[in-house]
Amino acid sequence: ANSFATRWIATSTADPSSADTLGATVIAPIVEESAKAAAVLLVFLFRRRDFTGIVDGVVIAGITATGFAFTENILYLGAAYMGGHGSGPGGLGSATGLFVVRGIFSPFAHPLFTSFIGLGVGFAVVAKKQAWRFLAPLIGYVAAVTAHATWNASAFFGGGGAFVLTYVFA
Repeated sequence: ANSFATRWIATSTADPSSADTLGATVIAPIVEESAKAAAVLLVFLFRRRDFTGIVDGVVIAGITATGFAFTENILYLGAAYMGGHGSGPGGLGSATGLFVVRGIFSPFAHPLFTSFIGLGVGFAVVAKKQAWRFLAPLIGYVAAVTAHATWNASAFFGGGGAFVLTYVFA
């Protein structure tokens, strides 16, 4: 979905650079957090007796997001090694640089983002008022997308300094 939407924007606007930026900062957070939220909600719906509160929400979201990040990292590392995704000529150097960023400096980024969804769903489980049962997961989703978008945008805007500041404050 990320690639399709980014290609569509690039074709529609004839501006691939802006499409890549929009894809990473807007489309990817919405699509990826929706997919991870769906997994959390499926556990909630089909294993309701095992989903008893906020801690369960955070743990389930964290495990879901860790699996997502692991899979995404393997795909990105393979592409970097082969020279895909604009990562340069490829080879071990490209893959090593990407591994340092994704595997050492930010392996818990996806679990951090998706933990907001887990908090929201977990809070909904224990909420007494009907309104919070609806609003809490929605607020958690919006917080997850916002955190994800901020993280991705920091790599695109302001150079390395913005990324480092976002890393420190995240």
